[in-house]
Amino acid sequence: MRNTILLTICILLFTGCGSTPGKPSEAEINQRESAAELLAAGNYEQAAESYQTLADDSRGLRADRYRLSAAEAWLLADATDNTATQIDDLDFDAGKETAEFSRLRLLQAELSLRAGNIDAARERLEDAYPPQSERALRGRYHLLQARIHAENGDNLRTAHERLRADAVLEGDARLRQADAVWESLRSLSAEQIETLQSSDNTVGKGWLELAQIDRARLTDPTILRRTLDDWQLSYPGHPASKDILPGMQSVAAEIGARPQHIALILPLTGSYAEAAKAVRDGFLAGRYSSGSESPEITIYSADELTITSVYDTAVTDGADWVVGPLDKQSVSTLIEQGDIRVPTFVLNYYEGSMENVAALNGDPRRPLLYQFALAPEDEARQIAERAWFDGHALALALTPASEWGDRIYMAFAERFENLGGRILERERYAAADGDFSAPVERLLNLDSSAARYQQLRSRLQRSMNFEPRRRRDADFLMLVGSANAGRQIGPQLQYHRAFELPVYASSQVFSGDINPGADTDMNGFMFADIPWLLDQGIQATSVYRQLDQHWPQRMQQQGRLFALGIDAYQLLAELNVMALDRSRRIDGMTGQLSLGKDNRIQRQLQWAKFVEGVPRPADGDVIIGE
Repeated sequence: MRNTILLTICILLFTGCGSTPGKPSEAEINQRESAAELLAAGNYEQAAESYQTLADDSRGLRADRYRLSAAEAWLLADATDNTATQIDDLDFDAGKETAEFSRLRLLQAELSLRAGNIDAARERLEDAYPPQSERALRGRYHLLQARIHAENGDNLRTAHERLRADAVLEGDARLRQADAVWESLRSLSAEQIETLQSSDNTVGKGWLELAQIDRARLTDPTILRRTLDDWQLSYPGHPASKDILPGMQSVAAEIGARPQHIALILPLTGSYAEAAKAVRDGFLAGRYSSGSESPEITIYSADELTITSVYDTAVTDGADWVVGPLDKQSVSTLIEQGDIRVPTFVLNYYEGSMENVAALNGDPRRPLLYQFALAPEDEARQIAERAWFDGHALALALTPASEWGDRIYMAFAERFENLGGRILERERYAAADGDFSAPVERLLNLDSSAARYQQLRSRLQRSMNFEPRRRRDADFLMLVGSANAGRQIGPQLQYHRAFELPVYASSQVFSGDINPGADTDMNGFMFADIPWLLDQGIQATSVYRQLDQHWPQRMQQQGRLFALGIDAYQLLAELNVMALDRSRRIDGMTGQLSLGKDNRIQRQLQWAKFVEGVPRPADGDVIIGE
């Protein structure tokens, strides 16, 4: 991307070139003025050609200066080959032609940067520092240094150099680089910003104070507005006042604002209809139980073929928030068409290019897109974390032979191995077969033990006492499966004397219904699930009891989706604050909720263990971030 700040500085330089030796003719003066006018008008190629003509008609130092101006004009035209040709034979005396020497070094550094040669660019700038009187040149020097540090990923030095450039630039040139200064400061931690406090420049101090206000993540709208007003009084006319401060003031106005008209868009017909209705009923239950002033809610039905037109209708109808869609394909369609105009809270994770998400969330303080899902991959990663922090490093895995089972396993394996664990073996089972003995025996290496016995018996030609021995190198078993699968796998493990092998299971091993008679065979199994199904305090609330009273069967079958709907409603009042304060945690029905990468809601689940067939809270919950 063209560095527009650099180009602006170049224009200022060209229109103020130093004097040339000897008295120029009137024709030369007129042509030089014409070249400068072409440059100022943005006709870079014509300006470059005009300067080249001047160089061809001149001799000595005057010709070299015109070639330098031509080279700068060609750079503005992105004709880097022409720039390189013009400066190839140029050489200025650093002591006598200081400004020209600096301009040449800056051009050489710019060409090196564009070629991806950072080291060469750095070398070119080592002796290129312009004289104090050349403010525009000094600004250009610091901006090039900032780009070098940015290429090296050094955010602190990048910000430092941009502030130094800001201190010497003036007028429009300073205003034009305001966004770049701000973005470099926003990439720093509070501690790093503090190290930059040595600036004795008033504008620089204003930048640093504004960055500290932004980093403080003030979530009280009154305090934030007052703080920004005080800053504005302290730094009148600051470059940040034009575009950056109004954005922060707008955020302050929005923090305490609650949705007034919500569009709930769900696939209420088709294959997702039952799931969508459970989410809808949970969402409405969240509204009626909130105890606060209720917004208007309009419910729309849409699938992947109609989502964009229904979204347009909802916004036209006055929705200031959209919740939904629910299915992945509709979420993808909505995000990829890119016309999201009001804050939108999709109820699934987008799996496409994150560039599409970044385009919608350009200002991290005011995102347009949030994502929330009961993704089994999140649960798998928490299984890996819990097992690792319980001291287990060697895993066995038993998962369904399905795309769903593979997705969960891959998420578990990636997280566990990143933590330092190792997966010794994985077996897949066919859930429809109902016979888990073979995959369990293979996983425990009992089939290998039996094969060794048969080989030994064949060689010895006599009967022998034989008791198969399972492997002893594994620390735990990671199990993915339903309650029916868990009830059958538990006895298999006991039969093969693997009852002491810890089992960390997916939440599906708990049916959602307390059934000690059926679940006793899973005693000792650990699993993570949502508070809605495990927390007795939540189950004593009026919203839970009313839903359970009206729809007991649906609550057992779709309880997690009811909880998703309730949390989706409750989170709407919190998302603006969570976008400012990423450390904020909300105790929801689906877990402890926070806002993570790509504005995805992260869920920390509760851990339980089957004791006498009943899920009981597990001790020592581990809570860690991404």
